[in-house]
Amino acid sequence: MWDKMKSTALRQGLNLMLRKDYGEVTELEFDTRERRVKMQLLLNGETSSIEVEVARFEPELEGEDLYLRLTGIRVSRSWLQELARAGLEGKRFKVPSSLAGLAKLALS
Repeated sequence: MWDKMKSTALRQGLNLMLRKDYGEVTELEFDTRERRVKMQLLLNGETSSIEVEVARFEPELEGEDLYLRLTGIRVSRSWLQELARAGLEGKRFKVPSSLAGLAKLALS
């Protein structure tokens, strides 16, 4: 039940950030215990959804800043898969401050 509520909140938060320029998250499944995320994105200019799965995410708090490390990324479009592999897989990145509060709540 909590993961479903967290999934809805995260989807809405991501959409606030993505909708204007990139598209929207149409579905999101968040598994706190397994630290796994699955989502479907409908990106601007695309006619069908793109599936994204993160097999594992590791949150790292540094003061008030939240960082994530993603592993096992799978994307349903091969060119996006390569982009994710090169740019995100195993790398640490800072969660934007506009989403950090919501993300910290979801991870608790």
